[in-house]
This record gives sequence, C-alpha cells and structure tokens, in this order.
Amino acid sequence: LNLGVGAYREYLPIEGLAAFNKVATVQGLSGTGSLRQALYDSISSK
Repeated sequence: LNLGVGAYREYLPIEGLAAFNKVATVQGLSGTGSLRQALYDSISSK
C-alpha cells in the first residue's frame, strides 16, 4: 500500500482507505427504538 508519503504499510489505518469513506452503517437492537432514534437524529441534524 503506497500512502504517498514514502511509507509502505501492509495494513490500513483505523480510518480505512479515504476512497471508501462514503457510506456509514449503524446497527440497532430494537426495531421501534432504532426507528425513533433515526428519526430524532435526522431531525436534529438539520
């Protein structure tokens, strides 16, 4: 893996490869609670 700074590594940093940082996923335990939290988060982020 060429990081562009002259250092080669066999593994990626904890953030992963920047080209793939476009999608995020979340897993919840309960259906209704997860829907409520998703709605709350979408309203509060605006």
